[in-house]
Amino acid sequence: MKKSLLQFSIFSLIILLCFTFSCQQPAEEVKVGALTDEDVAAIRASSEAFLQAWRSGDDVALAALYTEDGILMPAGESPIQGREAIQAWYELLLPPIEANFIIEEIVGQSDLAYVRGKYKKRYEPVGEPGPIRDTEKYIEIRRKQQDGNWLIAKHIKDNKMSSKTFTEILKTPQFWLSSAFLAAAIRIIWFLISELIKWLKFISSSKKIKDFGVKLNNLDYGCLKEEEVTFSCLLVRYGTDDYIKSLASDQDKYEGRLQNKIIKLDLKPLEDSRYELLLPIPIHKRIGTQFKCFVEPKKPKKESDENEVKRMLTKIKGTLKKCDDIDKIDISASPNQNRVYFIIDKFHTVKTVDKLWNNFCFPK
Repeated sequence: MKKSLLQFSIFSLIILLCFTFSCQQPAEEVKVGALTDEDVAAIRASSEAFLQAWRSGDDVALAALYTEDGILMPAGESPIQGREAIQAWYELLLPPIEANFIIEEIVGQSDLAYVRGKYKKRYEPVGEPGPIRDTEKYIEIRRKQQDGNWLIAKHIKDNKMSSKTFTEILKTPQFWLSSAFLAAAIRIIWFLISELIKWLKFISSSKKIKDFGVKLNNLDYGCLKEEEVTFSCLLVRYGTDDYIKSLASDQDKYEGRLQNKIIKLDLKPLEDSRYELLLPIPIHKRIGTQFKCFVEPKKPKKESDENEVKRMLTKIKGTLKKCDDIDKIDISASPNQNRVYFIIDKFHTVKTVDKLWNNFCFPK
């Protein structure tokens, strides 16, 4: 009786287990929004387009494969954001002679995908003894667009690409048309134009050289001739010191900077032991001209003969004092100048910031 009951219990358990397993269905794996075969094919096609554009050096096509706000993160460099900046970065790179890619992983769902792979490439840079081969690993985050294309939103590279030499960059039309070059060219052209305008204003604001004739009475030129002297004019500046310092515009300050140009003068003999000093002086239209004349003897044979120099300068000063048409006759205080300065009474006089007197001709 007990044996029959045990056999019945075992049989009932077997029937129950069979019924339970027969009621269960195999579980099906469900991926919500997983990438379709079309999505994977579109991503691979975009990677192939990237490779072709890279090989051909088409930087515009390369940048177009990124989203508008795409970010490129090369190793060892700051992130580069935006198509325009990304294009400019690729313009500085040397296109590979050969390049192939291997996509190792594509994972994603809905409109977001993660791509991992590597490029094998070969370069032939100028100046290198042979070709350079390299393998670059990368990670891309791609976003699906409304037209079905998968553009790169984030791009991480594990090494730098070979850069172009400066000569190679100059040969590319992309360099000459790049925004950075055009901006620099515009700044340079604008600077040159502004400098040209300043020069033209300066030329237009100055009259042609005007010849003044100053008659010198009671000038003992025979005495000066013995010392082989020369008459000269020092063109100090345009405008007076006070005007340039306090009232002048930036343009007048530029034009009124110190000139200190020497103009050689001619002494024309007249009747009755009179002479005429010819002064070819450029007169500024707006701010006038400041100048000062001087007499300079021939250098002595021995430059170290200070007594001879003093004798000549003293003789010149005494001779000029006898002349009725000049004033403020002084020997130069500079040890490097053997000059005797004088003021011509015919012209106006102005005082410099150094408390010196100069002649001044007002604009006409």
